[in-house]
Amino acid sequence: MFLITSFFIGSVLAAIFALWALVKKFELPIRIALQGFRFPFGLLPYFVLAVFINILISVVIRDVDPPIGDSWRMKITDSVVLQAIDTTDDWYLAPVSYGEAISDSVQTIADNDVFTFGLLKSGSYFVFSKVTEDILVLDSLVLFNEYLRSHGVTEYKLTNASEYYFNSRVNGDVATILLLFLYPIFRLYRLVTRVRFQLSNA
Repeated sequence: MFLITSFFIGSVLAAIFALWALVKKFELPIRIALQGFRFPFGLLPYFVLAVFINILISVVIRDVDPPIGDSWRMKITDSVVLQAIDTTDDWYLAPVSYGEAISDSVQTIADNDVFTFGLLKSGSYFVFSKVTEDILVLDSLVLFNEYLRSHGVTEYKLTNASEYYFNSRVNGDVATILLLFLYPIFRLYRLVTRVRFQLSNA
């Protein structure tokens, strides 16, 4: 999308200046047209840099997968991830090795240093131990709360599984957006300023 948009902007600028060159028949608009056409290609390295920074922040800092492909994964333990495939409406706990899921579809989720726990779409509740990597399924909210209280969890807030995942990716996504939009705007401003200067001295 970024490359298409940038190429479209550059092509429009090039077409405008090239048309002007055809009508006026002098050298300066041609030079300006070439500057407009080169504009999107000059941004390509920054697009690559933005993707690289997103991957770096996601994988190294936040322990979530890079924004590539049709699956979304977030580390729970060294061997278990929160995962969705094809759609972010269906999350479950699964082995890192892409084996069989160890939980039913997760609707809401919370997390602390010892447990990952929440509500399944089936209506049951689950508690996954990060220490033993065992999962306990409880049929009622009463039993769920009793179990958590017995292990020192007295307050918690369950979050939608998709929101929980994307909240962990927000730093990388913000960095990508800043590079994809702010710098191209700055480059476009410099291009327009340069063109105006050349026209004023023509």
